[in-house]
Amino acid sequence: MKILVLGAGRSAGYLIEYLAVKCKERGWEMTVCDQDFTRLQQSFKINDSVKLEPIDVTDEQKLQSIITEHGIVVSLLPPFLHIIVAKLAINCGVSVFTASYISRRHIVTGKLGPSSFNVELCSIRLLCDQSIS
Repeated sequence: MKILVLGAGRSAGYLIEYLAVKCKERGWEMTVCDQDFTRLQQSFKINDSVKLEPIDVTDEQKLQSIITEHGIVVSLLPPFLHIIVAKLAINCGVSVFTASYISRRHIVTGKLGPSSFNVELCSIRLLCDQSIS
């Protein structure tokens, strides 16, 4: 299994640290992409099974090539970027999990832009934040 984590900001470190341990236990690979890893490396214990790869997430072509190499994408980016990540992952047939309050309906129905896709017809998972208020 290859897991891609996008974003290494303030709260991401806890999940990255946890996933790093689980990936090492199971022999999985994990790549973390962000523009800067300084805070992550200073504040969290990240084992050698994690690959840190600098990326500009607004470069959709580069982002898509990285997504294609993985089986699961976890987006911990700012919410406005989840839409881009979700569309690319879905088009690549890769399951995506976000910490976003963006409605799953908008992604499933293709109301995010000109491209049309249907998550229900793909054999992938799409999980957005399901906060209960």
